[in-house]
Amino acid sequence: MQTSLNYIKEVIAKAKKGEFTLIQALSISYDIESALLERYLVKHKEAVPKEIRVDVERLAKETQRHMNTIRDLFNSERQKK
Repeated sequence: MQTSLNYIKEVIAKAKKGEFTLIQALSISYDIESALLERYLVKHKEAVPKEIRVDVERLAKETQRHMNTIRDLFNSERQKK
């Protein structure tokens, strides 16, 4: 988990400096959300307490929806080139 956080901090610092193209930013965003969804929301689903399971499932669905939006934007931008 610490490695993931360090990577995200590094990406944020580079983004603030304007070091990414739009395509790169969309790709990185998709990768980060995909990793989040896979590692923390899918693999550990059974470990989530029942009291918050509905909220975690909603978060997983919203994350997937956001990933779809990112993918669509990425594909749209890529076709422009």
